[in-house]
Amino acid sequence: RKIPLILINARLTKKTYNNWIKIKNFGKSVFDNLTIAYPQNRETNTYLKKLTSSKIDHLGNLKFAEIGNYHFDKFKSNLESEFKKKKIWVASSTHNPEEIFCGKTHIHLKKKYKNLLTIIIPRHIHRANKICSELNNLGLKVTLHSSKNQNLKNTDIYLVDSFGETKKFHKISSSVFLGGSIINRGGQNPLEAARYGNKILHGPNIQNFKDVYKLLKIFKVSTTGLWSWDGTPPKIALIDKCIYSFSKRKAFKINMSNGAQSETQLPKGLDNKSISAMVDEFQININTFSSSSSGDSAFIAGDMGGGD
Repeated sequence: RKIPLILINARLTKKTYNNWIKIKNFGKSVFDNLTIAYPQNRETNTYLKKLTSSKIDHLGNLKFAEIGNYHFDKFKSNLESEFKKKKIWVASSTHNPEEIFCGKTHIHLKKKYKNLLTIIIPRHIHRANKICSELNNLGLKVTLHSSKNQNLKNTDIYLVDSFGETKKFHKISSSVFLGGSIINRGGQNPLEAARYGNKILHGPNIQNFKDVYKLLKIFKVSTTGLWSWDGTPPKIALIDKCIYSFSKRKAFKINMSNGAQSETQLPKGLDNKSISAMVDEFQININTFSSSSSGDSAFIAGDMGGGD
């Protein structure tokens, strides 16, 4: 029927490209049906040229062109009032087991910031009950967004278990950690959170959005974890399914059920410097919280292997 077939804002990662190369002839038969392709980044532009002889026009990422007229429901006044009483940071599009580290981060930071509220928006909300159980096991009080509970006085974690409301939470925060970047999932798109003026925090696995993060880093909008070895503050590492909190001089093993720490030694053959070369890391910087007026900062870094 000669219907034009257009591929708009295309994105091919190295992993996806390698999979297509394994079936190169079939891939070419698919991509050669394209009338034209508009890749969103240089990486995709290069890969498409290797996969097809179809016309390719590199326009850039169309997601940068989103208009700024955002229309969405506001929070109910009582809930909005509760949020204003808190120091808030948001962990968005998290994957298993990144919520555990968000919970441990909360425990660490709440020692200094008593009115801290951590808002977690999991990538897959069907995991909400499991996440809630895991965080409860850390001794954290969790409130589900779907519960309509508007009294957050004793809430540690506000877990968003509904679709289509992410923007509302990005709007009330000034620091957003993007999930899928501690585990090796390639990260999530940070543009939505950045549009609301948030500082973007992430782990090292952001290969799916390298061009976007490159631009954000130029403007100092995003940051990944950085290790320091002066002994403060402590770092968190997940090694062989055990959580260690360690500084230059000491190491502690953390009890997953109650958060208690007991002094120990890092696993044989590992020290704090060698761990820095192998762990996936991230930071939460209190200075970027919307209601913070302190000149102090607190960091927590961690390892997260594997994926879901």
